[in-house]
Amino acid sequence: MADILGIDIGSRFVKVIEIRQKPRLQLVNAILFETPYASFEQIEPAQRQIDTKSFWAEITKYIPLPMINRCIIGVDMPAVSISTTTVLLPKMGKGELAQAAVAEAKRKLIPASGSQHIFEYSILEEKLFAKIPKIEALVIRSEKACVGNTLALFKDINTIPSFITPAYSTLPNLIPKEIWSHNEDVLFVDIGASSLNISICKEGRLIVTRDITYGLNDIVQDFSRKLNLSENEAENAIREYGIPQTTFDITNKVLIAEEIMRQKYEVVNAATEEKVKANLLEMGMLWQAHIDRIVNELRRSFIYYKEQSGGRRIGYIYFLGGGSQIKNLVNILSASIGGQCKIMLPFEGIEIIKKQYRDAASSTPVFTNALSLAVSISLDEYKRKLINFLPIELKKRGSAAVRRLVLFIMGIGLFIGFSLALVNMLIGGHLLKASIKEAEFGLKRVKKIADKLKSLSDQETETERISSQIEKIIKQRQDFSYPLKELSRIIPREILLTHLSISKSDGQMGEDISQAGSAGAVSGGKYRLKIEAEIFADYEKTIKIIDQFCGKLEAVHHFSNITSAPLKLEEISPREKGTLEGSPLTEERLRDFTLTAEVAAK
Repeated sequence: MADILGIDIGSRFVKVIEIRQKPRLQLVNAILFETPYASFEQIEPAQRQIDTKSFWAEITKYIPLPMINRCIIGVDMPAVSISTTTVLLPKMGKGELAQAAVAEAKRKLIPASGSQHIFEYSILEEKLFAKIPKIEALVIRSEKACVGNTLALFKDINTIPSFITPAYSTLPNLIPKEIWSHNEDVLFVDIGASSLNISICKEGRLIVTRDITYGLNDIVQDFSRKLNLSENEAENAIREYGIPQTTFDITNKVLIAEEIMRQKYEVVNAATEEKVKANLLEMGMLWQAHIDRIVNELRRSFIYYKEQSGGRRIGYIYFLGGGSQIKNLVNILSASIGGQCKIMLPFEGIEIIKKQYRDAASSTPVFTNALSLAVSISLDEYKRKLINFLPIELKKRGSAAVRRLVLFIMGIGLFIGFSLALVNMLIGGHLLKASIKEAEFGLKRVKKIADKLKSLSDQETETERISSQIEKIIKQRQDFSYPLKELSRIIPREILLTHLSISKSDGQMGEDISQAGSAGAVSGGKYRLKIEAEIFADYEKTIKIIDQFCGKLEAVHHFSNITSAPLKLEEISPREKGTLEGSPLTEERLRDFTLTAEVAAK
């Protein structure tokens, strides 16, 4: 199985995970770098365009581009673009269920849905209400622009991701299965740079997610303003000291204010060259307001979920993201909200190939979303249920590639089966000869079975004749396996084969490709290969791809006299006013082409 890449593009950092199954799950690479924006204008991070050249330059430092093209890739969707709701519908067919779930979600979700939105759904469970079967489904809404930006990111490397999925729906696959209970659910808290995401999962499936526009950047800016520090100094102080512990009563604000002023006065008058960047007691007091806000948001989520779920409660709380790496933050939040609170350690239970990755609470929780996405793709029983916002036409291309692989494997299986049958017949023929000789020896002494002996002799003659014909067929059969292997190796990813056949050059059709390994052909003479295929591209790019493909065929000595039928060119209409110069003259669409070549057997 190919390696799997999980990519989480955050507002501050990009996290990339590469895993492998051989057969135990292995962590190959864990990459972290700052998100490279093409522009640093004062707009929201979700609206900024990513510098694709810098993005892939960072990743290819660790993973070569050819390896990336062979990987199964899953990309997380920004939480700010995601809205979720659950709907309860009568039991119905799959097509009707999809339409009904989306229609009901459009009615419930706020703000109202528009043409810029897309929807995906997942069945949670089937229930009985008043002896009537009902289906509970989760509907997730996202934005078309978000999916388009993700696909544009991969266009520069001529590949497409296999999954575009909200990572919050895959987080349950990282925690032990025994945690899930029929009465208690799990809450995940992602404290990120620009947002606070709260997701609730029931029996391993996402139920509710909330994204609050409040994160570490807001905390850093508040500290910078109130402590009279630069944002870099404030961030370094938070990284170094976390939430300082204090012995003072935090409710006595007058006493604390006097103590802060006293400490500042002592620092100013102290004869020391060391410059103290932040007062720890003052930092602790500033933290209190932010802790209260996070606790309030968590309690609001508890109350909302309890009302919506009919009294269910949260049993476990997992913290992830960069905020969970701040010293003492999770401990203080746990003391305030209760319950069993833990920090996500995503690398637990995974074999780490490169020993520099250690699963510490101070460094690895930031990789949780990327790893959960990659792990979920690796689980066969979960992959079919994975919510995927990849456009339907790209899903079909991926399915077609899988079908071609399955057909290829089936062809190999049939060839092996046929070969084994031939061997079995040959062995059976030799065994039958031995049996006939033994019978002849016995028939000489038993005259009563003379008729039977004659019948066995006839059978021996027929068996020898069949064996002779089989041996002749095997000797004369043409072997096209190697040229076909070479052909499958050099076919570009952009070309989709629709028909491939091999025929005699004199016009008599030979074997079709599906029978090339299982039927004999008369030796001698030339054979002609005919390829019919499709390319989804504009006219100019299609011509370029076909020329490159012909060049690769000519480089293989089994193919010669390669010709390509002229490609049909549609009428070229003037572009609308304002079109950028240098853009293609024709639009991208499926284009058929035919190619023929002489092929020599191995």
